[in-house]
Amino acid sequence: MLPDDVWPVSVNDHFVEPAGLWLDRLPRRRAADAPQVVELDGGAQAWRFGPELVPLSVVLGAPLFRRDVKVPVTRIDHIAPAANETGARVASMDRAKVAVHTLLPHICGFTGERLRQMGDPGLWADCIRAYNDFVLGEFCAAAPDRLVALALLPLADQTATVAEIERVAALGARGISLPHDPGNLGLDSYHRPSWARIFDAADAAGLPVFIHIASSGTSNAGSLAGWPSPDQPRYRPPEVQVAAANLHVLEAACDLAFSPLLTERPNRRVVLLEGNLSWMPYLEERLDFATHGRPAIAPKGRPAGQVMHDQILGAFISDPHGIRDRHLIGLDRFFWMGDYPHPDGFWPDDRSRLAAELSAVPNEEARQIAEGNARKLLKLAAWTPPVESGS
Repeated sequence: MLPDDVWPVSVNDHFVEPAGLWLDRLPRRRAADAPQVVELDGGAQAWRFGPELVPLSVVLGAPLFRRDVKVPVTRIDHIAPAANETGARVASMDRAKVAVHTLLPHICGFTGERLRQMGDPGLWADCIRAYNDFVLGEFCAAAPDRLVALALLPLADQTATVAEIERVAALGARGISLPHDPGNLGLDSYHRPSWARIFDAADAAGLPVFIHIASSGTSNAGSLAGWPSPDQPRYRPPEVQVAAANLHVLEAACDLAFSPLLTERPNRRVVLLEGNLSWMPYLEERLDFATHGRPAIAPKGRPAGQVMHDQILGAFISDPHGIRDRHLIGLDRFFWMGDYPHPDGFWPDDRSRLAAELSAVPNEEARQIAEGNARKLLKLAAWTPPVESGS
């Protein structure tokens, strides 16, 4: 079971970008083109990313950020303070008994993919730097033992990307966020040599790679805009889109298991966020089946299934089947995530839900899953939870 002195470390959480994040930090000459909140008819607001206009009611949705107050989320001031204020966030973590949140954005996409709408690679890079400055230098800096962040990168420019990796490492980033399918963003796939320089720079900086579901401009829970409406032939309910988004980690795992990014770097590991782990043994078998008896395409060296087993890690919110098969999967591949404030998570019952799933797991194994693996990968110091009054 989960020892009483363990508050879990979450490797995937989100905050909602404040309205002035880019306007307040970009050069004045960029202000007109910067991502910004604009007014709509009827008093609602929207975010503007280049030519894309995304109403807050579409991006956020009422259940996401005001579970305590059931109001339509149509304006920035409808969002709960914990979504973008450090003090309120830490208070919400204390309520859930969670030690650390590892932050990714929400509005601009989980790898900043909406920023590609800027059109100008230079503006994309400026927006990425402004984002990283805010989350690392302001939001997390006020509570560095509780809040850490994964950095975004200006992926349209390889040289700028490498420079940003080196810069954010100095600012305290704990990893980098990359898309599950870069080809869908107009970038090279993970099988192209251009990615080697970026991954090598991350290795040199000591920053692990994280890949979030729905991070490549495809249907995802953070971007309902563009989903077919019920009167269109291609309509599917939003619930189907949300459930299918978790399959993106399987796509990414297949790509990476056959990619030189892993096959030629056996010590490199990648974390797939929000996809659970119970499916991993199946996919490892499938990867090997794809080349079994077909020497013309069989990978050199280790079988692809072994590459995946050795180098691809997973993160879960709730995964009882994965926990049951943890020794088959590999205990050191498990990372817990709360996904605050998205509705997939269980706030404020994060710790109690995780403790229930770990109730039949030996204490030290439960500790490793809840915090040990994450603290090691993210290079986090040990932390002692506050003593509860009356204890």
